[in-house]
Amino acid sequence: MRTSLPASWGVMRASRALVATVSLTTMVGCPIVVPLRTSEERAQVAQHEATRGDGLTELLQLARTGRVDEQRRLAIRGLGRVGGDTARDALLDLMTVEQAVFRREAAAALGVWATFAYAPSDTGDYDRRIGDAMLKVAASFGSDRPVLWAALGRAGSRHQQDALAAATQTGTGPEQVAAATALGRYARRSIGWSAAAHAALVEASGRDDLALRRAATWSLGRAIAPTQGSVDPALATALRERLRDDDAIVRAHAIAGVERLKIALEDWPLTRLMADPDWRVATAAMRIALTTPDGSLPTEARMTAATDELHRRIDRVEKAGRSPDMHVALEGLRIMRAYARDVSVHASLAYWEKQAKEAKNGPPIFWQWVDCLSVAAMTRAYSAPIEGVAKFECGGTNLGYSPTAPQ
Repeated sequence: MRTSLPASWGVMRASRALVATVSLTTMVGCPIVVPLRTSEERAQVAQHEATRGDGLTELLQLARTGRVDEQRRLAIRGLGRVGGDTARDALLDLMTVEQAVFRREAAAALGVWATFAYAPSDTGDYDRRIGDAMLKVAASFGSDRPVLWAALGRAGSRHQQDALAAATQTGTGPEQVAAATALGRYARRSIGWSAAAHAALVEASGRDDLALRRAATWSLGRAIAPTQGSVDPALATALRERLRDDDAIVRAHAIAGVERLKIALEDWPLTRLMADPDWRVATAAMRIALTTPDGSLPTEARMTAATDELHRRIDRVEKAGRSPDMHVALEGLRIMRAYARDVSVHASLAYWEKQAKEAKNGPPIFWQWVDCLSVAAMTRAYSAPIEGVAKFECGGTNLGYSPTAPQ
């Protein structure tokens, strides 16, 4: 016969189990992991962080000796956001503690600290002490080294680049990806690559490892643009090769780098890229094809290819109802408005205006934008106000529309 037990019995049993667990861990010398009990402890860390100077002492104490593990981790992260030399020195010290979880948090927090509080010296480089300290403890990080490399990308100086370059070749898969990404962050911080770092990224961009290929291609696209002359030929070649990659994200990173660094492309790859199934790739290709340094009309071949591709994509939106083609089409129309005085461009704009008004399928907002962009472009070209331009608010300064625009 089954007997009903009082509800308090389960609580008593759980309490005894907890006491037994704590006693056992104390006897064998294992650290006691105390869970974060309430939101009050989280709020306490946030309050210390918000008060900055006045709360820094308490935040330091929690980061170093807090008994609640989660609260201690939050305090370490808070030190990275607070900034200042005291927080930096504490985080450098915490990178050497025995517990791996706190070492990892300290390294990540140093990366955050550098993002908010770090500035290059008069020589254009960063203080090398943080990066050197990270390399010193790298061996102890083991499988956590990707976290360390990510932080090094945000906080390191030019002196640690070769170590990151080596990590793209010899580390584990995640380490190689983190190291390649870190070198890209170096470039974003206007730190030029060493020869070893440059060569490592070019080589890694062609590897079979997809994650590494993505990271290296993204980093190459972040390269510091030369003030004079052209981009390094090896870098330009690597980005052009990745435009043929099977992976859409790699192609998107590559064409973003090509566009940003103004790397020249022939007409035939641009035509293919404007038709790319990935909208990010196609949109960037459309911008490259239709944009000229002096604002003059692009070559006939590029205008024809871009116009044909816009017709295809707008037609597909009408047939499919909704698709990534919309973004490519609107971006192409936005750029093409500058060439509305050209006879062939004007004819296409007039056709798209009529198509937008008669469309029976697809998102109305898309057709409203097609209508507006076409009308505003033609109006701007001939400075003749057309009824309905302001209806969808597409005749603002972003389109350059004005009823009194000069001939």
